[in-house]
Amino acid sequence: MDLNKILSKIYKASSIVIGVIVLSTCILCKWPLITVVIALLASIVISSPALISLQILVWLFQRIKFGWAFLRMPLFSLIPLLSFIVALLFAGFVPGKIWFVLLIGILSGYTGLFKIGISISQFFNSSQNEREKNPSTH
Repeated sequence: MDLNKILSKIYKASSIVIGVIVLSTCILCKWPLITVVIALLASIVISSPALISLQILVWLFQRIKFGWAFLRMPLFSLIPLLSFIVALLFAGFVPGKIWFVLLIGILSGYTGLFKIGISISQFFNSSQNEREKNPSTH
């Protein structure tokens, strides 16, 4: 599977989770329409940590020879870190406090990764097989 397709599927899954939670919370808190729109625009950024984490690991994987089993550890540990950074920056635009934005960021990131997990592992396995067949290119 193509990396761009994998990244777009992860982002879509993550965005859907974030969008539903943010929209539900805005309606529950009875926010005005313009504030709901701003919160939904902020949720576009809040759903990006899984995408960024995977992109960083793909870049590292192309530079350094790692196994897929090892790459899972930094992939899953980068999501809370990136979610925390996003929560610090964008918590004022969505209902709730920083911990709420952090929680939904982590939840959406893991949902996106686990939904497309088989495709991700197939991508890394096929990339590793190509690197082993052509060691002179790296």
